[in-house]
Amino acid sequence: MADVSLLVVSHNKPRFVKEAVQSALDQTHRNWEATVMDSGVLLGQGFFNYLNDPRVKVIPSGETPELAKTRNMAAWCFNHWLNSGQVRGELILYLCDDDLLYPEAFATFWSFYQQHNREPQAMYASQDIGLVDHD
Repeated sequence: MADVSLLVVSHNKPRFVKEAVQSALDQTHRNWEATVMDSGVLLGQGFFNYLNDPRVKVIPSGETPELAKTRNMAAWCFNHWLNSGQVRGELILYLCDDDLLYPEAFATFWSFYQQHNREPQAMYASQDIGLVDHD
């Protein structure tokens, strides 16, 4: 079982999501899995054909036009992943498709979790932010 499950919901942001996934691949804590829920744009373009890391899965979201218009997409994906048994990590982290993780993020979360005897049922953490402007 993975220590950390990373959930990424991607909706039409192919130029950013690749970097988001790469920030997971660059983690110093190595026992993790990631699931990228794709709205259809990335898989349809072969965007993740370069991935050969078995820890990363890209699956179609099955979103409807109505669901895509709501802010409930992330919540819907979480429920879908959890109910289908696709998430197996002890900790579950969410990453927006246009955000990046610092390389120590998983290690920091996991260390805190272990220091507190794996008792926290919910944790929230954020780090300093750095803005990236591709334009």
